[in-house]
Amino acid sequence: MKKILLIIILTFCIFQMIVLATAIDIGTSEVIDRPNAYPKDMTFILVENPANETGEINEIKVWVADNCTNFTVATFELIGGTTFTARDSEVIGAVTAGGVRTFAVTLNVEAGDYLGYYTNSVGDTVECTLSGDGVWEKAGDQTKCVEVKFAEGANRTLSLYGTGATAGWSHKWNTATISKWNTATFTKWNTIP
Repeated sequence: MKKILLIIILTFCIFQMIVLATAIDIGTSEVIDRPNAYPKDMTFILVENPANETGEINEIKVWVADNCTNFTVATFELIGGTTFTARDSEVIGAVTAGGVRTFAVTLNVEAGDYLGYYTNSVGDTVECTLSGDGVWEKAGDQTKCVEVKFAEGANRTLSLYGTGATAGWSHKWNTATISKWNTATFTKWNTIP
């Protein structure tokens, strides 16, 4: 009787966890044409809208002022003050100017992380308004940095935004792995000793 009750409770908990995936967003929600743009060969981290949850960013929207041939997007962990460590990055490559461009990505993110980018393309890049929460900035490609101090750039809003979801579950019903729950891996969940 105890085994049956345990199976029922575990099944209920598993199904509750499956349906509770939460949407994640990070960066500036309005990806629009703006009157200014930011220069090349710099890494910028947006102050506005840190990630609301832990999981994966799977879509990036950006509006660039000039065509870019080498665009990299990244998530950053704030270590303290203006010091950051890049959590994850992905090279998007070419981005065409003149409108909102959407890219599929796979970026790890934790609640409180920030969104940023780097490009060394010729000319200005991401559309910018000279108002808003601001950015952190550092010369060169910092999309893989570890505990690097950035400078503050006040009154900036950039057209860069990411969305995703909290980690989902993968499972093979009635046989093998139900991936992870609170960092523990369950195997053969239907076989209770």
